Amino acid sequence: MLLGFKTELHPNNQQKTMMAKHAGVARHANKLGIMVNPKYIES
Repeated sequence: MLLGFKTELHPNNQQKTMMAKHAGVARHANKLGIMVNPKYIES
């Protein structure tokens, strides 16, 4: 049996800024990894 939990966040302005920066950096790191290692995506 699988259980799931929902969590609701209530970040302040500083935390919202940090989460947005983290998401942007993660997106760029993902794209860079795909460009550097295209053989992993093809297989």
